[in-house]
This record gives sequence, C-alpha cells and structure tokens, in this order.
Amino acid sequence: MQQRPLSVRQRSSLRKPWHVDYLHMHDLIHDITASSDYAHGRLLDVGCGNRPYEPLLRNVAEYVGIDVNYQTGRPTVSGLAYALPFAADSFDTVFSTQTLEHVEEPHLAVTEMARVLRSGGYLILTAPQTWRLHEKPYDFFRYTRFGLQYLMEHNGLRVVRLLPQGGAWATVGQIVNNTVHQLVPRRLPVYAAYTIYLLSNLLFGLFDRVWVDTDETINYLVIAQKE
Repeated sequence: MQQRPLSVRQRSSLRKPWHVDYLHMHDLIHDITASSDYAHGRLLDVGCGNRPYEPLLRNVAEYVGIDVNYQTGRPTVSGLAYALPFAADSFDTVFSTQTLEHVEEPHLAVTEMARVLRSGGYLILTAPQTWRLHEKPYDFFRYTRFGLQYLMEHNGLRVVRLLPQGGAWATVGQIVNNTVHQLVPRRLPVYAAYTIYLLSNLLFGLFDRVWVDTDETINYLVIAQKE
C-alpha cells in the first residue's frame, strides 16, 4: 500500500498563540472537545495519523484507528477510507478529522463510514473549506456546509450539528500564516515567523470575534447520526 506524507503539523493537536495553525486549531480543538459526548462505545478513527485527538474523546471504550500511513502513524489497522475492512454495524462512533479532502472517492468514504456505524451511532467528521495545498499530490477536495450536509443525508445520516471553525477574518489570518510558513527556513528566520504568527493570530482573531462572517470559513465540523 502506497505511503503518503505525514506533515509535522499533524502530529500533535497542541497549539500556542504563536503557532502557524493557532487560528484554525483553537476552534477545532474547542469544537471536538465540546462534541466528545457524542463519542462513546467502540470508536473507529478514519485517517487516524498519530491519534492527536484521542485524549479528547474520554467516553470511548475501545479506540480503533485506520490509516494508509501504517509506518509513520499509529493505526490499529492499515487501510483506505473508501474500503474499510470492517463488518457492517460494528462501531458505535466513527471519527474522522481532516481526512476527507485527501480521499479520491469521498462519496465512497462516507458510505463506508455509515456502513460500519451502528444504528443510533454518531459520525463526527471535520473537513476544510479554505486551506492551502498540502500533502501534495494527495489533496483533492474542499467542502462547503451544503456539500457536507449532502454527503451525510445521501448516506442515511441525519445532521445534528454543523459548525464552522473560524470566520472570514480568521481565514485571512490563517492564509497569511500559511504563506509565511512556506518561507521558513529558506528566506525567513524562525523567530521572525513566530512574531508574525503571533501578531496575525491576535489581530485577526480579535477581528473574527467582533465581525462575525462564517460564510468564509477555514473548516467545518459535522456531527451526524445514523437512524
């Protein structure tokens, strides 16, 4: 099975205000933590990587991870999101974060997640609307709230919550940070980049709180229940 690159930026969910991903991760971590009550019983993490969000899901009895990166990540099983090697109705919760954009067949991936989910169970999934190309060339899609809602409902999943992570100003700040990140270390000293990140995070984070516009957002978290 072909290995895909695993970014250093994906190996931990911890972010400080001077970190390049702070504007994105601050809201994402908050919403995953707030949604942890929906995660219970036997959980499957699709695209688990190094399982950076496992400590946030405290009500889970068994944590099973699957990822194509079996050498660089921490999966229980190696496999593809659109061909899950599990029986139908075998998990109480399916969790998948920042993975769907890297799947060549997202419809099949969501179909598979719904298939292995037990009736009454929840799918907790996150995916970007606005983000720089990454993990190239395995970066295929971006998602609006309506696209995610369609994928859920088309597969027999009822949307319970659909939350944006960041508004227009946070999106601008994250774009600035991502652009600066490409200059390190070739053209910009690390300390200078951290200073820019900190100023960007504080400034655009403040703007985002006082001028709310989530039609332009970095990311979405969706919780959907299998009926």
